Amino acid sequence: MSVLPVRVANFTGRDAQLRELLDTLRPDAAGRRQGPVAAVITGLAGVGKTELVLQAAAQAMAAPGWFPGGFVFVDLFGYDRERCLSPDRVLGSWLRALGVADVDVPADPQARAALYRSVLSAYAEHGRRILVIIDNASSADQVAPLLPDDGCNAALITSRHTLNVGARLCDLDVLAPQAAVTLIRGALQHARGPHDTRVDDEPGHAARIAEFCGRLPLALQICAALLADTPTRPLASLAQSLADVHRRLDHLAREDRAVRAAFDLSHQHLERASPSCARLFRLLPLNPGPDIAATGVARLCGTDETTAEIMLQDLARAHLIEPARPWGRWRLHDLLRLYADERGHADADTDQRSAALARLLEYYVQTAAAADTHLVKHPTRSPSPVFRDRAHALSWLDAEHVNLILAAAFATAQGHPAVTAGLATCLAEFCALRGYFDEMTLLAGVALPVCRLAGDREGEGWAQYLLGSSMMLPGRSKEAIEPFREAVALFRESGASQAEAQTLIALSIALTDAGRLGEAEEVHQRALAVYRQTGDRGGEGRAMGIDAVRLGRAGQDDKAMSALCQGLSTCRETGDRFGEGRTLGLLGLEQVRLGRHRQGVESLEQAIMIFREIGNRRVEGEIQCDLGAALVRMGRFAQAVQALEEAAACCQETGHRFHERRVAAALGAALHGLGRYDEATDAFRKAIAADREHDDDKGQAVLLDNLGAALLATKHYEEAARHLRQSIALSQETGDRSGEAESFNRLGLALRMTGPAEDASAAFRQAIAIFDELGDGRREAIVLTNLGSHLLASDRPEQAVPPLRQALTLCQNTGDVPVRSLVTRLLKAARSQTPHRDPGS
Repeated sequence: MSVLPVRVANFTGRDAQLRELLDTLRPDAAGRRQGPVAAVITGLAGVGKTELVLQAAAQAMAAPGWFPGGFVFVDLFGYDRERCLSPDRVLGSWLRALGVADVDVPADPQARAALYRSVLSAYAEHGRRILVIIDNASSADQVAPLLPDDGCNAALITSRHTLNVGARLCDLDVLAPQAAVTLIRGALQHARGPHDTRVDDEPGHAARIAEFCGRLPLALQICAALLADTPTRPLASLAQSLADVHRRLDHLAREDRAVRAAFDLSHQHLERASPSCARLFRLLPLNPGPDIAATGVARLCGTDETTAEIMLQDLARAHLIEPARPWGRWRLHDLLRLYADERGHADADTDQRSAALARLLEYYVQTAAAADTHLVKHPTRSPSPVFRDRAHALSWLDAEHVNLILAAAFATAQGHPAVTAGLATCLAEFCALRGYFDEMTLLAGVALPVCRLAGDREGEGWAQYLLGSSMMLPGRSKEAIEPFREAVALFRESGASQAEAQTLIALSIALTDAGRLGEAEEVHQRALAVYRQTGDRGGEGRAMGIDAVRLGRAGQDDKAMSALCQGLSTCRETGDRFGEGRTLGLLGLEQVRLGRHRQGVESLEQAIMIFREIGNRRVEGEIQCDLGAALVRMGRFAQAVQALEEAAACCQETGHRFHERRVAAALGAALHGLGRYDEATDAFRKAIAADREHDDDKGQAVLLDNLGAALLATKHYEEAARHLRQSIALSQETGDRSGEAESFNRLGLALRMTGPAEDASAAFRQAIAIFDELGDGRREAIVLTNLGSHLLASDRPEQAVPPLRQALTLCQNTGDVPVRSLVTRLLKAARSQTPHRDPGS
């Protein structure tokens, strides 16, 4: 009855949605269904709704027997005030197209709709089923009179709004990353031919262009057309233009097609339908993070939360915002965010934009301060009633922390320096708890100059605390000492005793990690004095447990156990479940270190139960890792894998990037113990990749050694040797003589298989010399045995005898029966192959 608009030749990325529409249109075996056969395709402007419908319609029309009566099509221009068509006008045109004479077309709209449906039913009764295609509808009222209702004829509708017209809803999202690049390639080659290989020549820039376009088909088609205009233009040039966020919408335009123009229609329609929603749309880009909850929107708009929720739902139905995760949070598409911000600046006075931003920032800093009161018990401060408990406060901080950190970063530039200082103070404990090291560095960097300028000594102390905490990574803890010292002095000067004691504990940990145990003890005693002076029994209990690490490293095992038991008792006495869990975790580690493995595992399991109970998955994951490592030491490898897989799940769930390395390393050891060497190799590789982010040479050396061991087990000798040499070099740099010797021993085992034989002997002799220097007779005997075995296999039995005899003596001294038995057999074989009997035998 009419001609379909031209379809694009490079349709891509919508296979699932196309199948869904065709399933809706497919004729029913009985010829008739209950209710209308229709689908509404919804999505934001430029997402490709019309194109999907045209592709589905073309396939449906080509399918034999689907729509013998043809189709009717209309673009309602529902969002264009000048060209918008009424359903009454469309019905008049369609009735004439369906064969109704002008004089028989009723003037009354309801009569027209009734006649239209009657005509459609008659067509269907005569086997001439019709497809109704309605493009760009803006409301249910505009669509409803045009829909067939006989259960036989079908309809496809596109709208930027979710319409309730009794049809199946199909929400169209932006394209997947690969599909977006495929669209650019296809459009470019359709215009310029298959010899245009720019997308394949510059895949990185093609991906950047797709992301700058927010993977919106309209924007991607415009970019492809711009590239087709100039066949010599590299993709890097267009990507560079789009990188300028302030001009991106300017660049996404060509002739009569522009992303901004498409968004203009949606905004103008929204302004007419709901000025308050249009204002919210323009204010949303003021939120510094990627998404926002209704509570924040209420403060932004100066309204109540229920009204804010209603407005958000209205914007979502108009596909101007989309739900984020978890449910209850909302985000703007990247290009819509740029457009809304552009419109917001234009209407800043009308929208009272400055006041809206001030309200939102005030909400963030006040609520963050309330949440912070739940994180650490304070002897003179009660937790804020804004949150039910610690878990509720942490849940809010977890959901909002990106907004809060970005708010702190940009608030000063927006004229709100107190927000920057306040958020840095409120987020210090949370970021330290969650291990957000990069975020702590950022907060310290923006807060320090603000607090110094304002003379805020306590705020400056928290900024220094953040800076120190950001450095509490393996290999960097020495750098944390000075910022912590600065923070202690600032807190003492400002009378912030609780913060002073907390920072003294952090300083004692940094000093312990740096091996400065005497200074750590002095600092720890100062912390205890402050806690006792302020009557903070909970802080005192946690501090005693933490000091056990220093005592253990100082060889004062009895004192370490006593401190842990006292700390645990105090935490239980004060009802500090977090402190109790932490102290139990430390107790378990100390028990394992002392060889009391069964007790250690029990303590670690109790700690895990506490953190599971209070909902702290991050610390639960840390202790699951400790448990897994303990089980590895006990040889209970299968149970270790189970604990470490749970630890990995916790890391993934909480974004604990640093801890992923420890988990992967321990998992590698457990898998190695089970003989699953390929999986162990993968785990060690993952640990090494994660570890490189943290500049921990000693840890990297251990991981490289472990990887070398796994590769030896899978007979990848050359690769094993390469990693073991790297491990040796790092161990030499860090002064880890024991680790160096272990790697030399494994290097000998690798070279023994690849040659030359003298290189293997040299590696073994290096390891022997170091273990002899360290007085480690047990491991020296193992390497001497390896050397003897190697020499025996190299047809040098007379040279094998001396190291084997030396190994036998060491085994007798250390009581190592298994190795002694092996040495005895090897020595017997060596002597039997020696031409002259050893005179010392």
